[in-house]
Amino acid sequence: MERGVIALPMNIQYNMTGLSFSSKLTPEMVRYYMLYWDKMIVPDNNLISFGIPDQEDLLATGKVLRPKLSFGNGRYSSQDIADAMLLEQAELAKMFNKDPNVDWLIHQSDCNQFYLPPELSEQNDHIRFGLTNVLPVPDRSVNINEILEFKDYRSDELGDLHSCINEMYKEVLSAPDQTLEGKQAIARFQNSINNLDQVSKERFRIFNKFDIDLQYKLSGKDLIQTTGLANLGGAALPAFGIDMFTGYSFTMATAVGALAGFVSGLEVSVSRSQALKEPTNNPLMYLSKASEVGIITI
Repeated sequence: MERGVIALPMNIQYNMTGLSFSSKLTPEMVRYYMLYWDKMIVPDNNLISFGIPDQEDLLATGKVLRPKLSFGNGRYSSQDIADAMLLEQAELAKMFNKDPNVDWLIHQSDCNQFYLPPELSEQNDHIRFGLTNVLPVPDRSVNINEILEFKDYRSDELGDLHSCINEMYKEVLSAPDQTLEGKQAIARFQNSINNLDQVSKERFRIFNKFDIDLQYKLSGKDLIQTTGLANLGGAALPAFGIDMFTGYSFTMATAVGALAGFVSGLEVSVSRSQALKEPTNNPLMYLSKASEVGIITI
């Protein structure tokens, strides 16, 4: 199964007048996408075309698509354009999630919260994994084709990372508590990161470390299948702070576990936020934050 990401060509921010867009994608963000995902969709528009770094090289790989949103004649504010780009991103996710051969997720970079158009979204409970100083990403000086060669050569390590992330979700869901110590999936994830870090050092002398914020859509079906709670009725689940009857939720007391070596920490919480209405087979719906946290030189 391939993995795809639907990303915006710019960052979205909220201010007193509403949504607007800020900085474009950096070369490091593009390299992050190409290393950790198999396919990439970055929407564009005919009013303000947001180019992305190394665009010609990316399009030539056949792994990147840039569908264009067309605006009619008229005057548009930055709020209008931001809203339209978010709507297109959600519509693309709705369309491409029907592909049985690719797991697609939405990505918005460097944002404090996830933005979705109200007409295509609804409130839903999520398990959120905050990973600090974790993913190695090559410096902007590294050619796109070199990254793809590395990705092909190290496909086992990269595939293992994705598997470990899904296992963490299942294990935390099945056994919620205030400590991450002793969880097998956490230890396996740590080993996976260590392996990936080692092979990155062998290939790239300069690379960045990224924070990531993973958000899994949570449903009663997930809880029943994973925990074996077949008869929840209207009872609340205190460990998560989710009332399955009323639909309200409260942020769970944060569980923090320090991981060895270069990984500064892992934070797990449950909260309520927007999610696409369209169902998907992939519980990892959003990678809601990825940011550069430092440059490492070997």
